Amino acid sequence: MTKKTNLETANKQQSIVKWFDEHIIINKDKKIHRARLYGNYKTYCIINNFIIMKKSELFNFVYSKIGQPLKSCDYVYKGFEMKRHK
Repeated sequence: MTKKTNLETANKQQSIVKWFDEHIIINKDKKIHRARLYGNYKTYCIINNFIIMKKSELFNFVYSKIGQPLKSCDYVYKGFEMKRHK
């Protein structure tokens, strides 16, 4: 790996960790659609000038934190919600 590739990887990882910490609340009684997560994450990266991770990278990170999504008519993660920002 080159220095640039390592830096890009670190930037991507930083973006997802910061986004998760700033925007997600663990709540066993709530759920959220996977598509909404990615849209929120992309907006966060654009506003903060972060490199946007691929969907699969984001969902793998979320899976490592809260588990596999449930499949109904769409993929839904159960057990957390988005923070409401003022």
